[in-house]
Amino acid sequence: MIKELRLGILVFFLVSGFWFLVSDTYAQTESITLTTYYPSPYGEYQRLRLFPSSQPTCDANNVGLMYYDSATNQIRYCDGSLIPPDWNELGGGGPWVWEDTNNRVYLRDNANDNVGIGTTTPVTKLDVVGNAQISGRLGVSGVPPENNKGINVAAPSTINKIGIYGASSPDCFPAPEGTGVAGGACSDATTPRYGVFGSASGPGTNFAVYGTASAGASNWGGYFVGNGYFSGNVGIGTTTPGAKLQVGNNGDGTSALANAWNLLSSRKLKKDIESLRDRDYIDILKKIRQLQIVKYRFLFDEEGRQHIGVIAEDSPREILSKDGKAVSLGDYTTFILAGLKAQQTEIEQLKKEIQSLQEMLKNK
Repeated sequence: MIKELRLGILVFFLVSGFWFLVSDTYAQTESITLTTYYPSPYGEYQRLRLFPSSQPTCDANNVGLMYYDSATNQIRYCDGSLIPPDWNELGGGGPWVWEDTNNRVYLRDNANDNVGIGTTTPVTKLDVVGNAQISGRLGVSGVPPENNKGINVAAPSTINKIGIYGASSPDCFPAPEGTGVAGGACSDATTPRYGVFGSASGPGTNFAVYGTASAGASNWGGYFVGNGYFSGNVGIGTTTPGAKLQVGNNGDGTSALANAWNLLSSRKLKKDIESLRDRDYIDILKKIRQLQIVKYRFLFDEEGRQHIGVIAEDSPREILSKDGKAVSLGDYTTFILAGLKAQQTEIEQLKKEIQSLQEMLKNK
């Protein structure tokens, strides 16, 4: 009589001190069929014993054959699901061979295999379908995780060479080769999208996006092609801009260069337009006469350059900024222009008076 025993094997105890344990953390329960004769001439089987031996032949004729490998302390079986049939570790859950050494788990033999979590058809080394969470640090592209970096990424040395790529729609942004972080946004007519989005809030100093560059002639902390939009103040050389655009810290003498700086002055952009009256010109000319022109140096200018100009606290309100601490160049220029017109009016009047006196002298 033949008795078939179906065993869900996770643990085999082997006599003579040999034993093999597959942790249920990495193994999957497998079902094997053992065929034996009953009644047994040796009585009831209480143990299964495999003697250590060298690796026998695994082919189509030996599918299911098992042996104990004393070199690796593992039970191997001839796996017919592999083409061609080949040896596999019992309890490995299939052709993948997991190794647990010094608290590190990895695929030992099959370097070209992929690992899938939530999918049976992984297409990359690690393919996760669903949410994933990392509480520690992550190093990508051969870069080891560092203590002060949540994600440490280097652009790979292969083609495209992009470290991190994000796009609001697939392939909507062709990132240039050698890019560390790339973001692309492709929006329809109604939905705004963001290639890279950053937000900073709370007490202290916070940066939503921070970039730094040094050395070389072509390194930029930030580089923009196309339009840029900033809803708040922009500081160049300062982290505390007091206006929509501020260059340098207050009183440090920072210079700014431009080929042209144009002030919007279209009639379409203005309201409450009034022409100056004669007495307005006279009043402006009087204020110009009283205005003190001084030489000075900025307190925090390391070069100590000398400038010539006016002191805001001693200047007419018409030429000052909203906070009264700076000069509004557009108003300043127009103020001087109005003074020139008033002065020209006086010159023309004096010319007439001189001409009249000359005519009186001729008639005597």
